[in-house]
Amino acid sequence: MKKGSLFSSWPEYFFILFLIVGYLLMYAIHNQFLMYLIIFLCGFATGMFIFARRKRMKFPMALIIVGFTIGIIIGSKHLGMSWLSLIIVYAFGAGVSYFMKEQNMLPR
Repeated sequence: MKKGSLFSSWPEYFFILFLIVGYLLMYAIHNQFLMYLIIFLCGFATGMFIFARRKRMKFPMALIIVGFTIGIIIGSKHLGMSWLSLIIVYAFGAGVSYFMKEQNMLPR
């Protein structure tokens, strides 16, 4: 494969894809409680993913997670929600799931 081919920059394509998916997911929801719940669940899933890959986390995976998080934040601005509260809820969900996996409260 040549350098600079389509497959050599796959993390950037997935970053854009997940950014768009996060945006569309949040833009389609018009209920603030449901939006916070989905943000918490996305953070929860992120925490479980990070726990599973904690020893071998690669930069491309972190880039994709960041893209999805940015898409969520941008998509939720149509309800006038604070970006700081969204990040706190997302991080709280990730922290809770990581802690629960660490304490064996969730199946491996």
